[in-house]
Amino acid sequence: MANFEHLNILRQGLDWWAEWRAANPTVVPDLSGANLNGAGLSQVDFSGANLVGAVLCEADLMAANFNRANLSEAVLIEANLTGAELIDTKLDGATLRAALLQDCHTIATSLRRADLQETDLSGANLIGTDCRAANLREVDLSRGDLSRANLQYANLTEANLSYANLTQANLHEAEVYSAYLYCAILQKANLGQTHFNRSYMAKVDLQQAYLQQADLSWVNLRSADLSGADCRQASLRGADLRGTVLAGVNFQGAILPDGSVQE
Repeated sequence: MANFEHLNILRQGLDWWAEWRAANPTVVPDLSGANLNGAGLSQVDFSGANLVGAVLCEADLMAANFNRANLSEAVLIEANLTGAELIDTKLDGATLRAALLQDCHTIATSLRRADLQETDLSGANLIGTDCRAANLREVDLSRGDLSRANLQYANLTEANLSYANLTQANLHEAEVYSAYLYCAILQKANLGQTHFNRSYMAKVDLQQAYLQQADLSWVNLRSADLSGADCRQASLRGADLRGTVLAGVNFQGAILPDGSVQE
């Protein structure tokens, strides 16, 4: 339950809230479980706040500061978090369906098991973010920086990852069915047992990527760079490899586009 005093101060307006926070820098705001549906909270300072289970559907949270805040299990459906600061923030199990998160900063944020289906994260900074088992179906991550992000077991079906940077990211056993990864960077990424079935991966950079037992069947890899990639026991059945750079690729035990198995 939210602290009534803290919630009452917030409801008096953002100026009151800012003054109270400045005067009480050591107090941790407790807004857990608060109903803030549709609230106008752009540029609000929620840094370090307890917002566990808070309801912020359709709220205006543009450029808000959530650094180090705890929003686990919070509900932010269709909320506008464009340009928000979410550094070292906990969003485990939160619901952010169809939320706007363009150009937000989520460095070292925890989004484990979060529901972000149809969320707009285009251009977002997600370096080192923990997205294990998150629902990222149909998410727009184009131009996003997900380098070193942990996407193990995440669902990225039909996601837009064009021009995204996933250098050294962990997508082990992630579901990336029918996704769009045009010109994405996946250098040295862990893609072991990842499912890319029927995804569009033309001009993708997969140099030195770990693709052991990955499913690349019927994937468009035209003009991609797989130099030095580990594709042992991967399935490339029906994959389009025209113009693909394959220097130093390990295909031992892999199923090749024609269905044959590489010895």
